[in-house]
Amino acid sequence: MGARPKFYFADEIESEFCYPIDFYKQIFERESLEKIKLTEAIILQDKSVFYCSAFQSVGEIAESDCGNSCKEYNPRNGKSGRCRYSKSCYEHGVRKFVLTISGLKEIKQGVAADI
Repeated sequence: MGARPKFYFADEIESEFCYPIDFYKQIFERESLEKIKLTEAIILQDKSVFYCSAFQSVGEIAESDCGNSCKEYNPRNGKSGRCRYSKSCYEHGVRKFVLTISGLKEIKQGVAADI
């Protein structure tokens, strides 16, 4: 299994969902933008919620009908247990970045940056 890709939030585009950098690079090129301000996404440590990629929604494990009663249920091991569509949820981190034609650059806290 490969390394987990890094995800970012872009409040100017869609503040509730995070995406890998390639998603923002496509928007950057398609929209001919000068820059996109990004915030690092970090995995939410609250394990009582999950993101279902099949239905593109967030659910609470205790309140969920995820499992045999779900028509999209597909166990990761092929038998039972966690569904392959059950993903981690993310929250905004503290690290800030800017994507420009030159690439992705971190904005250091406490340093004035013309972005």
